[in-house]
Amino acid sequence: MNRHLRLFIAGIAGLALNLSGSVEKAHGRIQENHVLPLFFHNPQEKLFRNIIKWLVDNGFAFISTQELNKSIRRKEGLNKKMAWITFDDGWRDNIDNVIPTITELDIPATFFVSTYPVEKSGYFWWTAVNRYKKKLPPKYRNNTSEIWRLPWPEIKKIVEELIGNEKKIQREAMTVEELTAISKLPQVTIGCHGTHHLLGTSCSESALVKEILDSKLTLENWIQKPVKYFSFPKGVYGEREKHSLKKHGYELAAGTDNYLIAQDVDLYAVPRFGVLNEAYFSEAICHVLGIWQPFKNKFKLSHKITGQHTK
Repeated sequence: MNRHLRLFIAGIAGLALNLSGSVEKAHGRIQENHVLPLFFHNPQEKLFRNIIKWLVDNGFAFISTQELNKSIRRKEGLNKKMAWITFDDGWRDNIDNVIPTITELDIPATFFVSTYPVEKSGYFWWTAVNRYKKKLPPKYRNNTSEIWRLPWPEIKKIVEELIGNEKKIQREAMTVEELTAISKLPQVTIGCHGTHHLLGTSCSESALVKEILDSKLTLENWIQKPVKYFSFPKGVYGEREKHSLKKHGYELAAGTDNYLIAQDVDLYAVPRFGVLNEAYFSEAICHVLGIWQPFKNKFKLSHKITGQHTK
C-alpha cells in the first residue's frame, strides 16, 4: 500500500470516528484537573496550525513544562482544560513549520533535542536506515528494530556504510546556532532527548550516562540555561533510566504512554499522545485525543510515515 492510499484510508477511518461521536466523547472526558499531553516530531505547518486552532476553539489553555512540573510537585489543581505541546528530536523544519504559530498565538512549547545530529551529523540515523533500507545487511533488512538495540558504535558503523558514496544528505536537524536562537524565545523551553537518540534500556551504564548527562551539559553550554526535562527516545524506559535521570538533575521525563496527565502522575514517566507528521485532519484529531491508538490496535491498522518513529 503506497503512502497516499494509506493516508486516504486513515483519513476515512478518522472521519468515521468523528461521525460516530468518538471524538466528542473523548473531548468530553477531559476534566479541568487533567492535562492533554501532545508530542510531535516534524509536523506540516498547516496541520500543526489547524490542531492548535482546534484546541483554542475548544476551550483549551496551554501549559509550559515548567508550569506542569510545578503544578504536579505542589499538587496544585488546574482550573482550566490544559494542553501541553512538545516536540521530539530537534527537526530543522520546526523552525518554519512550528515556530511562527507558537510565537503568533503565544503557545508554550518544549523541544526535546538529541545533541549529536545538531552538532555533528546533521541527520537522524534512523531516517538514513529507513531511506537506504535495501542496502542493509540481510539480518536487519526486514527487521530494522534490531538496530535500535545495538550500541552506538555499531549503529554508527552501519549508517556510515549505508550512506557510503551517496550524495550529501540534506540537513534534517537544527544547527547549534538555530537551536540557540529559538531557545531565546519566551514560548520555548529546551529539553533533552539524549545524545545519539538510543534506547536507554539497551545502553550499558557508561553509555547511559553519555546519553543522559553529556547531552544535558552540551545543551546547557549552548543555550546558557539549565536543562531539567527529558524525553525518552521511542518512549522506552525502565527504573534504571528513571533513577539515572533523577541522579543527574532532571525534574521531569516524558514517555509515549497513551493517557491524560493526572495530578498523581509519575514525574519521570509523564504520558503523551503522539501526532503524525502528516495526516488528514480527521485522523490527526483522533491522535490528539488519544483515541487513534486503541482504534488502530483493535483493527490492526498500520500507518507508517517516512521519517517518523513511533513507540
